[in-house]
Amino acid sequence: MNVAVISIHHAQSVRYDTYRNWMEWNISWASVTLSPRAPLLSKTPG
Repeated sequence: MNVAVISIHHAQSVRYDTYRNWMEWNISWASVTLSPRAPLLSKTPG
């Protein structure tokens, strides 16, 4: 029973981390796109 609870909690935390990383990526992508230096920044990897 404890194993099931732990695995469910782990799945939820992984999903939350994925969502949070996705949101952070979108926010940084939007800030780069809206930046006046977007053509310069978009050429840098990552």
